[in-house]
Amino acid sequence: MADVNDMDLVREYADRNSERAFAELVHRHVNLVYSVALRFTGHAQDVTQAIFIIFAQKAGSLHAKTILTGWLYETTRFTAMRFMRTKASRQLREQEAYMSTLNDSNSECVWRQLAPLLEEAMGRLSEKERTLVVLRFFDNKSAAETATLFGIQEWAAHKRVERAMEKLRRFFMKRGVTVPVTAMTTAISVNSVQTAPIALAKTATIVALAKGATVSVSTSILIKGTLKIMAWTKAKAVAIAAVVVILTASTTTLVIKTVHVPRAAVYQPIPDNEPEITARMRSLKLEDLRAEDCTPEFWRQLQQSRQSANPEFVKALPAAMGQLRTVTLVERTVDHGRPSYLYRMEYQNMNVLFRIVFDGKKIAYANGYQEPK
Repeated sequence: MADVNDMDLVREYADRNSERAFAELVHRHVNLVYSVALRFTGHAQDVTQAIFIIFAQKAGSLHAKTILTGWLYETTRFTAMRFMRTKASRQLREQEAYMSTLNDSNSECVWRQLAPLLEEAMGRLSEKERTLVVLRFFDNKSAAETATLFGIQEWAAHKRVERAMEKLRRFFMKRGVTVPVTAMTTAISVNSVQTAPIALAKTATIVALAKGATVSVSTSILIKGTLKIMAWTKAKAVAIAAVVVILTASTTTLVIKTVHVPRAAVYQPIPDNEPEITARMRSLKLEDLRAEDCTPEFWRQLQQSRQSANPEFVKALPAAMGQLRTVTLVERTVDHGRPSYLYRMEYQNMNVLFRIVFDGKKIAYANGYQEPK
């Protein structure tokens, strides 16, 4: 079944209650789940079983385009954090003795510094960034495979992974762990996923297929708590996405691809030698764009944003943001040979930082987020 993709197996299990398909999925992902749970809690077997029980319950509701590796990683984070809150203790640093048995002495030295902080650092990334990092360095997928799963070009996958790893490097550096990105990626690739106990995959499969009927009271409470958190998070995410997918104010409509907080910085105006670009930013209206105005990849993203936008929220946004006052160029760089511009869009009620990348005269990338205070 090695050539069957994850979501085909999920459908087979959900539609036919195929124990064979579920067992194969557990076999594929148990090491990842076990390793993340181990770094979070030190009680990896209980948490691992809980994850696959949750997966068995939620499999039928997963979207066909779900990247299962990312979904399991996110679910493990939710469950492990719930576990830690319930137990009111953190046991991450206890893994140093375990990690010292690894063979590669160079990556071992770096890994012993990274391991106690890794999951906290991962929590500072966006969900998409975490999924990219998990696929590339936990699951050791190639850049091409990762790009295919995300439906983006390979260069874009490279760029996004580089940005995510740079964020992790800065996080570690602020906590006294200064290592080059190459050493960091090597240590994570080699050490982030350990082999789970041999019997765990079989036990987790049996318990999950029984819907958790035989688990302990504490594990049952953990599962119920995690499912509640997941339901609340999904509802919250839908509400936020409806607000930030399209940003409309004055005559300007901007796509918000990802909302995140960059490093604290004061963005100062720079000389604007291309006022025609700034004028285009001020008058940009996505509803008037045509396919020929955009690269194929950005056009697909734009269509997805239009389809997912809640019309009621879109109508309410202009009043919430207020009038657009100024459009100021604060950075001009080159992204894979293409001009990249960062603007501060000053509205009556907030400032937005907006990056736009052009491929010739076509829009190749657009990403906006509220300026950190």
